[in-house]
Amino acid sequence: MQLSDYVAKIDKPETKSIPIESTLGEIYDLMSVEGLQYVAVERNGNFAGVIGLMSILKGIMVSPQTFNKLEARDLLVTKVPVLTEKNSVEDLIDALKEKKTKAVPYVVQGKFHCLLTQEDLLNLLRDLLEQDHGILEDVEAKGEIFMANPLVQKVMKTLSDIGI
Repeated sequence: MQLSDYVAKIDKPETKSIPIESTLGEIYDLMSVEGLQYVAVERNGNFAGVIGLMSILKGIMVSPQTFNKLEARDLLVTKVPVLTEKNSVEDLIDALKEKKTKAVPYVVQGKFHCLLTQEDLLNLLRDLLEQDHGILEDVEAKGEIFMANPLVQKVMKTLSDIGI
């Protein structure tokens, strides 16, 4: 399954992103109000990296007096897998499993669209199981179909590997 089809199917809204010049205080306020664990950072309208809540908390602990002077560029994580409309759902699974990351940026035509998360992987599993659920009525046969679907197997193994 193409990742673009899945993102369209789940109607994943565009994720808020912030300019690289934003202060950590501004980022923290946004994350608190929106309930975000991660936020994407853009430089000149292009995806530059991500900042997680843990990075901001470390910034506070390391330098509480200069917290509001630090900018996104100071704690930006740039070495993250980035997925595009050309990737498959299997690529998302691999990206979340490989680095045990919790969010992977999804970019469409070079522009940041959203962060795909472990929660999206759980939703994918739910969708796959619901899709297979309608195929047969027999409980034992349903279990066999779930496990016969290689994508279901891969999602379940990845969720297990990352501790969900």
